Amino acid sequence: MQDLAERLDNIRVHVRAPGTEIEAELSRRTCIVLHFGEGAYAFTDEAMMERALASIANLLWVGWQRQYRRAIEYTDLIVDASDSTDTHFFTERGKIEAVGESSDHRIAISTVGMRDYSIHIEPGTLRGMVETEFSRRCAEAAALLIRDFQAKAGKLRRRIYADDSGLDMLPGYLETNSARPQAEHQQQTAGEEQYEPRSDTFLESAW
Repeated sequence: MQDLAERLDNIRVHVRAPGTEIEAELSRRTCIVLHFGEGAYAFTDEAMMERALASIANLLWVGWQRQYRRAIEYTDLIVDASDSTDTHFFTERGKIEAVGESSDHRIAISTVGMRDYSIHIEPGTLRGMVETEFSRRCAEAAALLIRDFQAKAGKLRRRIYADDSGLDMLPGYLETNSARPQAEHQQQTAGEEQYEPRSDTFLESAW
């Protein structure tokens, strides 16, 4: 399992917003850095940047999911629903609303189910900070968005599975990447926080 953790840590997703010179790279599961081509930052206004970042967020999520599945291909982890309870969990997880905001409150990112993204940038933000600071503020907001989603998905998972899988007896850092933890399998999907597998002491974290 430690090899799997390293494979997930080493996943890198590099994307570009369609029709722009604005790119982003995801590494170490939650670290996001923006890159701007020549003139891309200087000649972009807040509305254009909001649209570009929303596209980037979606592309990063899709890219992460693809590489996550590839990384666990030769393990016994199950990433798809196997019964009606699992289906219910994934359906409800897809409705979770999460929000992240930069520490200066100028950039906010929201999502529904880590699929639909909305970006809000306060007017004057782009002219008021350099590219590197803007990228850092976006990274702050993205990290808090992921953390908010993790917390809410973990709460949902405990509520749905507490009665029939004994999750109420597990520690508070439950791995919400999965649906039902089973004795013979550890069922996981990208996008949420941590749990302690019943058959192993390794803690895995993904989106």
